[in-house]
Amino acid sequence: MMKRNIYKNNRSLILIFSIILIVPALFYQTTLDMVEVWWVNETFTHGFLIFPIVLWLIWGKKDNLSKLYPAPEPIVLVGTFLLLCLWLISALIDAKVVMQLSMISVILTLLWTILGRKIFLYLLFPFLYLFLAVPLGQSLIPILMEFTANATVYLVKLTGIPIYQDGLNFILPSGNWSVVEECSGVRYLIATLTLGVVYAYLTYATLKKRLIFIAFAIIVPIFANSLRAFIIVMLGHFSGMKLAIGTDHLLYGWVLFGIIIFTMFYIGNFWRDNKSDFDKKAPVSDTLQLKPYAAIYLTISLIVISLFQLLFYQLQSHTVSPQQTASAIPKIDHFGPWRRQSIDTSIWSPIFHQPDLTLSDIYASDQGNVQLDIGYFYTQREGSEAVSTSNRLVNPYGGAWTIVSSSVVKTGEFPVLETTILRSNKQLLTWQWYRVGDLQTYSPYKAKIYQAYMQIFSERTDGAYITLSTPLEEDKKDARIRLLSFFNKSINDINNQLNELQKKGSK
Repeated sequence: MMKRNIYKNNRSLILIFSIILIVPALFYQTTLDMVEVWWVNETFTHGFLIFPIVLWLIWGKKDNLSKLYPAPEPIVLVGTFLLLCLWLISALIDAKVVMQLSMISVILTLLWTILGRKIFLYLLFPFLYLFLAVPLGQSLIPILMEFTANATVYLVKLTGIPIYQDGLNFILPSGNWSVVEECSGVRYLIATLTLGVVYAYLTYATLKKRLIFIAFAIIVPIFANSLRAFIIVMLGHFSGMKLAIGTDHLLYGWVLFGIIIFTMFYIGNFWRDNKSDFDKKAPVSDTLQLKPYAAIYLTISLIVISLFQLLFYQLQSHTVSPQQTASAIPKIDHFGPWRRQSIDTSIWSPIFHQPDLTLSDIYASDQGNVQLDIGYFYTQREGSEAVSTSNRLVNPYGGAWTIVSSSVVKTGEFPVLETTILRSNKQLLTWQWYRVGDLQTYSPYKAKIYQAYMQIFSERTDGAYITLSTPLEEDKKDARIRLLSFFNKSINDINNQLNELQKKGSK
């Protein structure tokens, strides 16, 4: 009898832990993709802590949970079903971030379904914390880089030191500086937000206070990163470029940032709520009304998730590697005045992940040189597709080249992504876009959506990742004119060439 009472008093806790642990296990491939990013990208290493922190936060509420009993709301399963459909479509086009967001959302809808509204809202904060496990934030890097550069230059000007800015590069009398990806502050932002949410939840009892502190946890690291960059530049300037460079740059950066964030948490502690404030927010105990259907709904839900997994693997088994009709994309000797060079003088090439065919050639005219690189995919399939984070301009994990700036430019045909990349004292201006079927776009999101449309409604699933690059010396305008000239002369021939490959590959 005693054992049964213990089970009843902990029924909610057992169901919560079961859902949070079993659902990621059923979505094991999605979970492994997420873990891989945590492992290889230092920006998202915090992901390893998210699930343990959530379980710990929920465990801290076990006394109040023992007074509450599940009150299932099966109508919410409609939302679970729709999210499973979204996951399935995302899995078919290998949109990993959408898959991961869908999985976390499925966990939340199941918690609502099985536990009921009262318990779900009581633990909503730690439940929402699960979304921080999804590796998001890379798209903020260009924005934060630009903000950091502009803010740093502004602060230097306030000191009266002469400074010249060219995009993300700036020159002081003592030396040159560049804001690269590592200086964007996205790591500081994500780290502070991850800690700040937990701090807000444990320190404040009211939603208003929590949201205010979380807002500061977003705003402060952005401005703190600019202050950090300014201090490092000043240390380098007044030390004759002996301090705050190389490994010292990273060490000083983290120390300065740590001091700023510690100060934020210290100040936030002045408004800490006491235990009585938390007790007032605790839900009123339920009268003992056992709902035997909770476990049944959970079992049915897990079976449905398993069926979606089987459906995905069934559909995926129909996608086979294509029979290649060529070993390489046929070369084109000239595009108008632009003629292919017989000698490969390239100093850079984009990263293509398992393309079916590739092309890399340098063309020259009176205007200079332009390099054309294409990674072609007969079909879009897992691990081999045009729109993938594995296809990129540079290796962000210790590669020789780094991204300096990115922006969207118009070509007359369609917009492309213009990116400046840097290695030592060499700079290249690149144009990049995707070709999915007949759609050409710089946006990976638009390309992914169209890829999903093609997979569902069309037999055509080809794609390409295309880049143009040219040396960037002093004037970006000249390099841009050179790229535009080559683009206008070559785009039709490139498309015709890829269309021919698609026709041969579909036979």
